[in-house]
Amino acid sequence: METKNNPRESFVFYRGHYDAIQVLSKKNQLIAYDAIAKYALYNELEMEKLPKQVVGLLRVMIPNIDAAIRNYDRRVRSKEKKMSKSNFEWEFDEEVQLPMKKDVPIADESSDKGDENVLYVD
Repeated sequence: METKNNPRESFVFYRGHYDAIQVLSKKNQLIAYDAIAKYALYNELEMEKLPKQVVGLLRVMIPNIDAAIRNYDRRVRSKEKKMSKSNFEWEFDEEVQLPMKKDVPIADESSDKGDENVLYVD
């Protein structure tokens, strides 16, 4: 997770979060928006300094914020992993079709009765 020394550049903010914050007083709305931004961008949250109403909303919102951050980080790691392949790996990272085997007769050595003892390999 990002820290104050290495903050995130953005975060996801859901309409449900906005709707929930609208029931607060104007003062608590500002506190809630600030707390969400600090948490999502800097991973900082001091719940003990926040009003009870804001704490209640944040406890519901934080798991959504964390999930969005995890999904973003997973996509970034996946992209970095793909980009870390060397040119050689990219050039030869494809499936090669092998030629089909031809039917080759294999003689059954147990008897010499002719064609009825010939086995075919697929």
